Amino acid sequence: MNKLAELMELAKKFGLRKIAKTGFLLVVLGFFMPISCNMNGFQVTKVMDGFSSLLMYLMFLSALAGVAVGVMLMLNKNMLPVIAEWIILGVCVGSGLLVFFFTLNNTYEFQMGAYVIILGWVVAVAGHVMAKKNGEL
Repeated sequence: MNKLAELMELAKKFGLRKIAKTGFLLVVLGFFMPISCNMNGFQVTKVMDGFSSLLMYLMFLSALAGVAVGVMLMLNKNMLPVIAEWIILGVCVGSGLLVFFFTLNNTYEFQMGAYVIILGWVVAVAGHVMAKKNGEL
């Protein structure tokens, strides 16, 4: 348990908001990895119908926006209001979950990229919640 406390102190020193933004980076990386049927996110969107492909691109673009916010935080240029970070998080996770539950759930078998995207969502959500709890947001 002592190691967990040390890890939390280290995370607080680095900044939980910055750690949360690494989750968006994982989403972007997962999009370039094979998600299903040996196809990356861009290839999967080409075989989907219009609305599902739009949601996939929305997930990718919102993750890119999250990475950009993370870069601004690293440069100590906090130019966006906190609500914008929550909106970016909600759009990224929400659009991805809609695609998962309505399109990918019964049709495709997942590969590593899908799991990296899910891990990115978990890191981003957990980081934002912990940052809010610790007063960083």
